[in-house]
Amino acid sequence: MWNPWASLVVDRFKPIENRDWIIEREGVFLVHAAKLKDFGEYCRARKMYLGLGLPLANFPSYDMAEYGGIVGATEVTGVIEPKDVDEGWHMAGKYGHLLSPKTCRLPFRPLKGLQKFWFVELVGDEEATLREAGFL
Repeated sequence: MWNPWASLVVDRFKPIENRDWIIEREGVFLVHAAKLKDFGEYCRARKMYLGLGLPLANFPSYDMAEYGGIVGATEVTGVIEPKDVDEGWHMAGKYGHLLSPKTCRLPFRPLKGLQKFWFVELVGDEEATLREAGFL
């Protein structure tokens, strides 16, 4: 997912991930921040974030956010069907995948991304960190 969305998920500010398609499985997944930077998308996320009354001090900086790798983990706990209007973090016309408030930030690991979901081997201390956070 694009930053700052990925950071907002891992830092527990964004409890819904919007997609045109239904995520076919619930459970734990690693959060990958896309390599591409898009200032328009960044501004759209910031406007939505501030519109929900969240503190600007906690919003990730465009230049300081991590891009092109694994940034953390969370889990999908359910899905909201598409609606006609935006409602909080749920965007109109999208499936709203509910994310657990339990998240885990991992040390940044550069990794080429793919569309949708794919399997990734855990490396270094990732397994221990995820186990300590209660994901494994």
